[in-house]
Amino acid sequence: MKTLYFIAILVVMISLASVGALIYTTFAAPKIEIHSSFFRRGSESSGVFFIAHNHGLLEGCIMAAEMVGSSDLRVELHKNEVHEGKVVMSPVDKICIPGGGEVKALGIEGEGYHLMIFGKLPENTKMVRIKLYHDNGSSLEFEAMEQELPGSDQHE
Repeated sequence: MKTLYFIAILVVMISLASVGALIYTTFAAPKIEIHSSFFRRGSESSGVFFIAHNHGLLEGCIMAAEMVGSSDLRVELHKNEVHEGKVVMSPVDKICIPGGGEVKALGIEGEGYHLMIFGKLPENTKMVRIKLYHDNGSSLEFEAMEQELPGSDQHE
């Protein structure tokens, strides 16, 4: 009789754990989507900008990034902040997106976050592919098309 109760309790516990895992992965787990992405070319580095939307209920964080297909270019997470009237750019460990929210990683025009590609992009590069690594172990790739600044003569 004790064995039957033990088995029944074990089945209930496993069922509850399965339901909890299903609810977490379906509704609560961070589900980050990138949109409105673009990059701006610099002479020795370039900035990648985007809007990150989290469709999950729990916060999700971008922990690292890399450029797909190019091992000689380094990508870092960065944030711009204004200190004493000057814009200061510094690396950050992560970019967190609240559950059900978004982060406008648009440099000074957004919440200050962006990605920096260190190294010179080939002149014919009009699109970059970036892979983001999340705190939950997942990853996501997105493309960013080049956006030239108005009045820019960098390609002339």
